[in-house]
Amino acid sequence: LEKTPTDLLNWSLGGMPYGTCDIGGFKSSPKMEMTELLVRWMQVGTFMPLMRSHSERTQIPRFPWLFEGAEAPIRKALNLRYRLIPMIYSLAHEGHATGAPIMRPLVMEFPADAHVADCSSQWLLGTGLMAAPILSEGGTREVYLPEDKWYLFETSDVLEGPQTLQVTAKLDEVPVYVRAGTILPLGPVVQNTSVMPGGPLDLQIYSGRDATFT
Repeated sequence: LEKTPTDLLNWSLGGMPYGTCDIGGFKSSPKMEMTELLVRWMQVGTFMPLMRSHSERTQIPRFPWLFEGAEAPIRKALNLRYRLIPMIYSLAHEGHATGAPIMRPLVMEFPADAHVADCSSQWLLGTGLMAAPILSEGGTREVYLPEDKWYLFETSDVLEGPQTLQVTAKLDEVPVYVRAGTILPLGPVVQNTSVMPGGPLDLQIYSGRDATFT
């Protein structure tokens, strides 16, 4: 789980934009008491170019309902993933046209900031949406905000960078931040991509500078 973002960011920089992993791990069966880490891995998958849970046929499936307390927070993560599909598909088209990856290390946007030179525990989708998911047990982590104005996702709460935050997230929460000047298209919650768009888009505009999004 902790190594997955590093691997995928390296693949992204290497020219493979549609990287992913087997959420929950491919081999061996997670113990029933590992609910927290399974949920956190699903939350990480929400912000990968591809999201899939997969394992060997002989292992315990990563079905949310098999792990006590996992079903509700994983449903919340999956619903967010489907809402993000319009943005992710748009970034995929941008990648086809320009080579820019969907999942991007912070150093791509903040090349002069030494704090992000080897940072892979948080990353960007596009240029403005920054995911900083929990990657270990306990629900706490440090989050670094590069120099800019940042909003807590889906709020008007503003944080000024650069600064390092000590963040605590409940099991159904993921620390997500949006850069000022971001236009974020969100779709409705659907059950599969075959029914996309499935309803009107929600355009969230985070003020602070001029912006465009295709």
